[in-house]
Amino acid sequence: MLAPTTVLEISAASIQGPQLQLQNLRIRAQGRSPQQLHWQLRGGKLQGAGALHWQAASAQGQTADQHGHWQLRLQSALQGTELGNLQLQYQGNIDSTLQYGQMRGRVQGKELGLWQIRGSALGRGGWRAQLAGNGPANLIARQFLPANWQPQGNFAAQLTARGATLTKVSSVGLQLALRQFQFASPSGLQAAQNGQLDLDVTAKRRRGAWEGQAQLHCPQGALLWSPWYVSVGSSPLRLQGDWRYTPTGWQVTQAQLHWPQLGDARFALRGPMGRAPLTVDLEKATLALGPLWQIGLRPLLPNTGLAHRLQAQGRLQLSGRYAGGLQALQWQLSDGGLRDPEKQFALHDLRSLGRWQRGAGASQAQLQWLYGRFYDIPFGPLDARFLLRANAAQLTTPAAVSVLGGRLQIERLRANWQGNSPSFVLGGAIRQIQLGSLTHTFGWPHFTGRLSAVIPRLLYHNGNLVTDSVLHADAFGGTIDIHGLQLDGLFGPSPLLKTNIDLRGLQLKPLTDVFPVGYISGVLDGKIEHLTLLNWQPVAFDARIATRKNPKISQKISAAAIEKLTRLGGGGISGFVQNIYLRFFREFGYAQLGAGVRLQDGIAHLSGVANAPHGGFYLLKGQGVPQVNIIGYNRRSNWQELLSRLRAVMEGKTPVATGD
Repeated sequence: MLAPTTVLEISAASIQGPQLQLQNLRIRAQGRSPQQLHWQLRGGKLQGAGALHWQAASAQGQTADQHGHWQLRLQSALQGTELGNLQLQYQGNIDSTLQYGQMRGRVQGKELGLWQIRGSALGRGGWRAQLAGNGPANLIARQFLPANWQPQGNFAAQLTARGATLTKVSSVGLQLALRQFQFASPSGLQAAQNGQLDLDVTAKRRRGAWEGQAQLHCPQGALLWSPWYVSVGSSPLRLQGDWRYTPTGWQVTQAQLHWPQLGDARFALRGPMGRAPLTVDLEKATLALGPLWQIGLRPLLPNTGLAHRLQAQGRLQLSGRYAGGLQALQWQLSDGGLRDPEKQFALHDLRSLGRWQRGAGASQAQLQWLYGRFYDIPFGPLDARFLLRANAAQLTTPAAVSVLGGRLQIERLRANWQGNSPSFVLGGAIRQIQLGSLTHTFGWPHFTGRLSAVIPRLLYHNGNLVTDSVLHADAFGGTIDIHGLQLDGLFGPSPLLKTNIDLRGLQLKPLTDVFPVGYISGVLDGKIEHLTLLNWQPVAFDARIATRKNPKISQKISAAAIEKLTRLGGGGISGFVQNIYLRFFREFGYAQLGAGVRLQDGIAHLSGVANAPHGGFYLLKGQGVPQVNIIGYNRRSNWQELLSRLRAVMEGKTPVATGD
């Protein structure tokens, strides 16, 4: 005779605990014995700790004892969980000794995907389990990225585990494939597109520690993490290494990075538990300098100007150590070079070798190049040796660079990179630069002679170049002194130069031998104050030049020079008789020659050595018999028109008179 069916029902309007609140719980179980039960469960809103919550739940199942094996079947539905609505199924069995059994189940939801689990207990053979499935990429991306970055894509994963007992896991394996992954931050400064990743991790427990291997393969995708942008493209990235985890910390050893686009690297990582800093030991990296510059270094530079345009090449080998900051670095650069597509700068056959250590005293470094170019100025080889310290470097012996038939001598050079921006101080000299080569390079009229200058002290900081001393040069038998030099935005799109220049004792004959203005002899002094060049073009200055008497040098001017200065000044020759003189005399004496030009807002304000009648000004005050004066009347002129007039005079053309 069969035992009667027993029905048990439990209802609760609310169940509350320290971290749990459940409403409208109803449980119903029926069966002939505890070994043969059918049961149902319905519940309302659940609010638990963390992510444990739902709006409604329902479940039904069956337990049975079949020949000493307990069997369980379960179907459940959850609504309003953190992962949306979920459907669960489960069935399994286990013997009375809890050593042999099998189970399988599945869970499915729109935001979770479809996942299946299988497991078996093998007695003394331990147990094994496998979880496999696929779902939206947001399921794992939400652990690392803000929700409003809207990650998209999908992934598939398989997790396997084995153990000797139910409470001990001996080995774990994980395979994960991420496809079509993308995200974008609201600011647009972080984004990923068409990402594809394959991860394979194995782990075994040995002597109280977990250890294993990991491999990461990225065949395609693009990542923007401002200011950096990386595109894998047709050059897949591979990363692999051995790892170990203990209660005191973790480490990665024999790690290898292979990225054909950039190069190869071997390194190790150590991360102690707590607040101790991460340690990275770079054993060896062999990198292509071009991609490294493009991907890693150029984004840190200003996004316009020369620095942004530079292209790099070469082969760079690195090793070093990082622990809460860079501690040591060793490098070797070969076959290097820097080039500006707009031909403002170039270095060829760039080489460097050195070692740097923080807190370990001084070390040595070497920098060499074969030749280069700055704007239109070519320069020759350099071989410089440096002494490196924690935050500074200095030149150990003077170095020299050949340029325009002379040499740039670098006597002192000290660099400092402590803080947010590097700086350096330089002192040296320019020796015997050929003026003929200099003027030819810039397309100026041909000069003769040589230029030498002293550079006592130049300071560079945060893109600006200044001097707190006087730069001195000897040229044309006199001296040129440059005071208060300041150059802002040296490597920017529009460099701004400000300075003051003193001219003293320049001999006019060598100058007029260069310019086709006719013969002039004498000694010239002058000042160019508040000179301002924007992108190497003058936008403001206040200049005044005039001759001074020197008993050893006569003051003479040719008729041809008088005619050309008259055209340039836009004025005239004083008096009818003086015009007659020009027809019969080839050379004249003069008392003083000079001019003043003040450039402001594109207008040149003109003056002479003295005021003349009727609002004019003397460009030339004659002396002796016959006497010729040149008087200008146009006190204002458009700067560009004045330059055009100067070019016309130099080319022997008749300029158009302009001015106010």
